[in-house]
Amino acid sequence: MSQLTFSEAEYAIMKRKTRRELFLEKLDKLLPWKQLEGTSDQLTVFWV
Repeated sequence: MSQLTFSEAEYAIMKRKTRRELFLEKLDKLLPWKQLEGTSDQLTVFWV
């Protein structure tokens, strides 16, 4: 990853979050993805 310029850093701070970004942030707070990723081999698919 390249280094940010001053203008890019300022824009990143002032940028308005989209609905998608807000939704994904809320989803990350609700679901423990790191724990779910570790148990993916233990899950069984029932519709096959």
